[in-house]
Parts: sequence; C-alpha cells; structure tokens
Amino acid sequence: MANTPPILFNKGRVTSRAAAMLELGEMTIAEDAEYRLGDEGVHSVEGTAAFNSTAESGAIRASGFAEFEGAPDLVVACVGSNMRKAAAGLTGAFSDFTGVGSPGQASVPSNGLTDTFGGSDTLDLLHYANEYAVLNGNDRNRTIEKTGDMKYLGMRANTAAPTVTNTGAGSGFTLGNGNTIDYWVEERVKDANGTIVKRNASLKAQVAKLTGTGGNVKPEVNRPAVVNRETTHWAAYATATNSAYPIGFEIGEVAVGTTKIEDVRTGSNPQAPGGSAYPLVTVSLQGVLEVFPKFGPPPERSDTGDIFEDAAVINDLSDRSIVRFSFFDSLHAWPASNVIKFGTKRADEVQVIRRIGSLLLVLLRDSVWRVLTLPQPTDAAFAPERAKEEAVGQHGCVGSQAADVVDDGLGPVKLAYVTTAGVVITDGGAWDVLSDDIDWEEEVDVSQLSLSILKYNQRKLRLEMSYIAKDGTRKEAFFHLHPSHLKFNAVGRPRAKATWPINRPALSLTPVAIGGVNYMFAGAGDGRLYRLDAGTTNTMPGGAIAFRVRSARMYLAGVGAETTITEGWVHHNAADGVEAVASLHQHSEGSDHVAETLADFSREEATTVYKQALCEAVQVDIRVTNPANRVRLDFATFDIKVPRSEKFE
Repeated sequence: MANTPPILFNKGRVTSRAAAMLELGEMTIAEDAEYRLGDEGVHSVEGTAAFNSTAESGAIRASGFAEFEGAPDLVVACVGSNMRKAAAGLTGAFSDFTGVGSPGQASVPSNGLTDTFGGSDTLDLLHYANEYAVLNGNDRNRTIEKTGDMKYLGMRANTAAPTVTNTGAGSGFTLGNGNTIDYWVEERVKDANGTIVKRNASLKAQVAKLTGTGGNVKPEVNRPAVVNRETTHWAAYATATNSAYPIGFEIGEVAVGTTKIEDVRTGSNPQAPGGSAYPLVTVSLQGVLEVFPKFGPPPERSDTGDIFEDAAVINDLSDRSIVRFSFFDSLHAWPASNVIKFGTKRADEVQVIRRIGSLLLVLLRDSVWRVLTLPQPTDAAFAPERAKEEAVGQHGCVGSQAADVVDDGLGPVKLAYVTTAGVVITDGGAWDVLSDDIDWEEEVDVSQLSLSILKYNQRKLRLEMSYIAKDGTRKEAFFHLHPSHLKFNAVGRPRAKATWPINRPALSLTPVAIGGVNYMFAGAGDGRLYRLDAGTTNTMPGGAIAFRVRSARMYLAGVGAETTITEGWVHHNAADGVEAVASLHQHSEGSDHVAETLADFSREEATTVYKQALCEAVQVDIRVTNPANRVRLDFATFDIKVPRSEKFE
C-alpha cells in the first residue's frame, strides 16, 4: 500500500528555482506537455495537420485571418516576397490576390504606375466596415475587401499642381486686374455604382493660381500626372475670386483618361463655384484655427495598429515615435492633424498598438503609454498631447508580433506582451509577470527577442509564445490562463503555469475561426500552414512529439535521511498502444543514479514502474516519443521504508 501522498504534475515547469526548492506539483521538465481546462493532469500535446497539402514556394513568414460578413473568410500568408490568400477551412489551397494593390500588379491602369512588393515577417490586420487594413511593415499599406481583392490604404497626395490655360470652349468670365483664383485637383476611386470610395489631397504646394489682367478668361484645368494607380476619376476645385486654398468648390469631374476640366463660370470676378465643397477638417490648435484636407494620405508603411473610437490608429515607420489616426468612420481619410507623438528621454519606438476595453495601449520599445481618447475636430481645443499618459515603470515590448489581447470572458480584457524580462499581462492599470517560473536568461535567446510571437489561444485559454531558444532553434512555450491553472506569488498576484519547450518551429501564429470553433494555425519553413492541436502526430517540421515530464526533487523522509522505495506507481489515463519510459532519478550524497523501466499505459490505472531503490531524494521522470494516443499523467506515489539514520548523531 502506498504510504506517500500523491506526487502531482499540476503546477507547470519551473526553472527559476532549484529542483529541490520546488513546490509539490512543479516540474523541472515539461517538454511537449500541456494542461487542459479544469484538468490538473499533465497531457502530451496534440499533433498538427497541414492546411495546404501543396507547399508554397517559400517559407510562410507571417500569416493572418480576415473574417467578413456576407463573404468567405480568408487566411492570409506572407510567402517570400508575395502575399497569398485561401478560403478559411480545416484545409485549403492558396492563390494570388487580385486588384490594383495586389503583389502581382494584376491590374495596371493606363498611368502605368507600379508598386513593388517585398514581403515581410510581420503582419497585422485591422477590421472596419467589412474591410481590412493590411500592415506588414515592409510594403505600402494595403486593404483587403470582402471580394478578396487587395487595394491600397487611402491615397497618396498629389505631387504637382495642375496647369491652367486660357483655352476653354465656353464664353468665359472677366477677372479683374490683380484678382486671383486658386485651382487644384483631387484624384478619386469610384465603384460600379458611381460612389466615391476613396479620394486624395492636394496640399498648398500643389495649387495653381490664376491672376487676372482685367480681360476675359476661359480657364481650363489640365491635370498633372496621376499619382495613384487605382484612380478612376479626377475632379478640379476652384476658389471664389480673391479667396484662397483650401476653401474651394468642385468645378467638374471626369474619368481619369480625360485630362481637362473647364471652369464654366460666367460674369465678372465670379463667386464660389456651385459644386460640392472641398472636404476639410478644421481644428483649434492653441487657440488658432487650422484647416487640413480631410483625405490626407495615411502612413506609407506600418506594422501595427487597431481600431479605437471608430478610427484606425497605426504607427508610421518613417517616424517610429508617433502614431497617426484616421478620421472617424473611415479607413481612407487621414488628416495631417491626426498625430500623437510619444516623446521620451530616449529614441523610443512604437512596437504594438492594441485596444483593451475603453483604453488604447501603445507599447514602445522602452515604455508603455495609455491613450484615453482621440482628439476630435469638434473639441474646443485639439490637443493630442493631452490624450496620452505614460505608465510609469513598465517594461516596453520587444517586437510588433510579441503581444496579443486576452479576452477570456472571465474578467476584464487584458493585453499580454513579451518584454526583455519575461511575459507580462495588464489591464492598463496593473501589471503582472506571467513568466516568473522561467529562467528567462537561460531559456530564451534575449538577443533575438524581437523575433518572438505571442498569441492567445481562445479555445485553450492559454498564451502561446514562439521564441528563439538558447540553442538557436525556434520553439514554443505555453502559459495556461484558465483559473484552474493560475498560480499566485507571495503578494497574491497571479502567474501562469507554464509548459515548454513545445517542439514546433512556428514562424507565425494565427488564430482562425472555422464554423464557430477557434483554432491556432502556424506558418512553417516548408511552405505550409499547419493547424495545431489536431490528432496525435506532429506533421510540421520539428520532429516527433517528445512528451517528457520530470517532477521536483523530493526528500521523502527529509534531508539526510535515506529512504528505501519498495514499489512505485504512476497513475495515468488509458492510452492504448503507448509505452512510456519511466525513470526514477535517485539522489544520495555523492551519487546520482537513474533506473529505467518500460511501462504499458494501455489501461487507466496506477501502473507499477519502480521497485527497490535506496536514496535520499527522488525525481519521477516519464517520457513518451510520438504517442499513438494522448497521454495524461495524474500523479505518482510510493511505498517507502525509512531506516533510523545515524547521519547527525
């Protein structure tokens, strides 16, 4: 009969403390191991299944998921210098994007403009109004529409002014000597219904000024070279006599192939044209009213962003100390006024932007900031600098892929992210370190932390981190966040039970919802995307599942007292066809002996695995390679005899 209490495996792996200093239930090894919700037994990880049976031409360097209303959901993959799409499902096949902004430049308008596409190791998708902004940090920002076509985010501003000639066909008007009229143009994208879906801006330098001599003029506006490949139409704007840009009104619109628009006003020194007003944003900056074109250009390149207060907020890789935000209710309007700058004592850089509840958190490399609200033109004073506050004393984030929102329905929405000191989680007010159990410097190559990926697995209620290990290989670590798997430090703050390494060299991690079920997908170097937690065989690069656990070092009769173990058992599930190698690491002063035996785990029972050991301390070690069925270890226990010790007499 067993006369030791159950030796559990329910508190995760710990390397930050010595094996003899661990709590009962903590482990020194937990390789390819995981916990299930509400279950204190430790399980072998599930297998993987290839999403695309035909490999892509290169490694899947980054991936994302785009969910649409009234259209198929898409899995997006960065492959080499390309970006590809596939209908979301358990399996699928990738194809090229189409559209003006697609990497293959499938549709080139008559202006012949091109935009190269280089691919990336990072990808962030922002959803608004059934459209996704696509930010990969390397290429010009794009969007994905529900049709699956790729376009550009916003429109570039004009780079040249139109020319105005006195060649119109109408009767013209008289413009007094020295009187002036300003002219400028706007490029537009219109859909099949004739609705304007995007438009661009002219700045003051792109304005042509017509100066009168007292005679009759027949102004004809000649558009400059088109700067946006997707432009379908353009419009000309003009001011009233002696007014100035940007207060103007439309005088006409034509298809992009037509190069002239005539100002058909008549009379003398005409008033404002009768067309629609040039769209502007007026703000009060330090008591002075400033006017900006509403449809200014977005940042050219970004790698992180989120939707906050009905606006897109993204970073700008041309100035990594700022974020820019769109006009509310539009992904394509970016007034130049909409900037928040994060000035610090160091040359800090924006890494991650995420909304949690009513807060926007901006994680920089060395600091963390809260954005409480976005300034609006209707504010009495437009003050971006007052919309932010620094979270004092917090670690910054290591990279654009190293953070994710945790929304488990069990409490406030939180943000978890990777720092140089470990994985932390916050609700924007309090910060907790989840990775206290990991000897960070020994397990992780901190010089390559910028390549880390952190994603929340909603179905498993855990964080999954892909990282570069000290040996140079890419692996994963699991941080189990279900209430049954939380631990607490000396002051009652939570930390997660962690299991690692998981032998999956994931180059990307992407949550994907299929049929109402949340899955995690991983990109790999062999050109395939893999669905994780599928079956019992690991099919992605990284080798067979190598499930192994080792308990804490336990002095069954106290330090200095030798113990005779007459028999030992391990309780487990029924795993038909599984044989485990069970080792009893026996520690005595001056020796360290390991005994091994094979154990048949085909039935759910307490299987005998040890007999006749004499030692001061023991560690239970179980390992199974590529199990045909999943293994769950519940506890170990022993029959022991404790002889009288002369050690301290």
